[in-house]
Amino acid sequence: EQAFKKSENPETKLLLGEIHSRLGNRDEAKQHVASYLREAGEAPYGRALLGEQQIRTAEWETGADSYVQALQRDPNGRAERQFKRVVSDLSSVVADGRMPVDFAEQFINRVDYNLASKSDALSQFLARARRALGNGDELQVGQNKQSPIFELLENVDPSESSRGMNLDTG
Repeated sequence: EQAFKKSENPETKLLLGEIHSRLGNRDEAKQHVASYLREAGEAPYGRALLGEQQIRTAEWETGADSYVQALQRDPNGRAERQFKRVVSDLSSVVADGRMPVDFAEQFINRVDYNLASKSDALSQFLARARRALGNGDELQVGQNKQSPIFELLENVDPSESSRGMNLDTG
């Protein structure tokens, strides 16, 4: 990490953000990704990664807004794939009873309703996500049923408010 910190390449900050994200170090991940975005400009995948950290630390509205920004400027689909993985993780957490469905539904609705335009594939995915959440099912995306990131969620108290509900309880 020390070698990365000395690097002049902003991509190293994004990589550090991804590493800290996977390790569950949300504050560190946010710092690295925010630094990357300041240096590299508005990058959809970086903005999506920041949105992930925000929702996983109960910053639901800010996280949804970050995803909207990312998805509106996503030329190669990388931010969309990242968003779908996170929504899949959320559905698993809801299906396991570790988070109230309302939080996930409000997040998905905020992203959906604030996107100026979206592909048919993203519209279909959002509809599938709503159905899965409504039925208490897990939403599978790609080959990975669940990312290791949400495995850190073991003791979420559903009675906590949305502003204080920290999804990283590990």
